[in-house]
Amino acid sequence: MLNREKKHKITEFQNAEGVTYQVLWRAVKQEDLRNNKIKSADGCCIAPDDPNPQVIIDPNLKGKRILEVLLEEMAHAHIWDKSEKVVRRFSKNTAKLIIDAGWTNPDKTGQ
Repeated sequence: MLNREKKHKITEFQNAEGVTYQVLWRAVKQEDLRNNKIKSADGCCIAPDDPNPQVIIDPNLKGKRILEVLLEEMAHAHIWDKSEKVVRRFSKNTAKLIIDAGWTNPDKTGQ
């Protein structure tokens, strides 16, 4: 799923409201967690009304966890008004369904 040699490549997408997000593959820094009570995270989604909306994913995550975090942060970008509990449940269930349907991690299979 994640090409480790290109882990610092920046990708962009637009959410349903037309907000352009950058996707950064790097460790989440404390300043990324703006106004948040948590001290660390595997991923982060910067608000769509921020001047620089971003999804940040730690490229060192392994296996199912990287898929869960990617789905969670993408869900935040698309449905910002939903709670962390709702988004986390969605991401875990979707990751499980994808894996149960036969998805394999290209990092492990060489595809």
